[in-house]
Amino acid sequence: MIHQDDSMIFEVDGLQIKGKIIIAKDIDRKGIIVQLEKLHWPKVDIPPEPQNITKVSSKYPALHVWIGDFIYDGIPLGESSIEVRPVADGIMVEKFNTKSNLMSLNINGNWYRDEGSHGLSKFNIIMTSKDIAQFLEKLGFQAPISEAQTIIDMQANWPGFPSPV
Repeated sequence: MIHQDDSMIFEVDGLQIKGKIIIAKDIDRKGIIVQLEKLHWPKVDIPPEPQNITKVSSKYPALHVWIGDFIYDGIPLGESSIEVRPVADGIMVEKFNTKSNLMSLNINGNWYRDEGSHGLSKFNIIMTSKDIAQFLEKLGFQAPISEAQTIIDMQANWPGFPSPV
């Protein structure tokens, strides 16, 4: 850990992660900055959610993330950036952008903390791919099509958190 006048810097260097995390002393205004050369995140089996979850706090900092080489569960997502900030009724994902040889993904939206027992996620998602079959195969699906350029533009919402991890 490196102490500076205005922040603390944590450097991480391992087989699956390399980079730094910067936590500003003025965290409420500046948030947390994550700059990673690589993040190779294996799939995590999430146990079923407990029935009695207390409401999530509204006191969390903004999060600014850049990842040079992002791989999730063996799926190469390429260069990624994420901007998340708290809002009065939950969190706003201003952007989650990722671009690899398989696809380009742009997401923005909100998680509303007080909607239902676990909140409500509402997101705009645009995905483009030069060859959707390659992407689907990485997800474990048989692709009945090949070399098909694809654009998916959707508005999605679901009960609960944006992600189980």
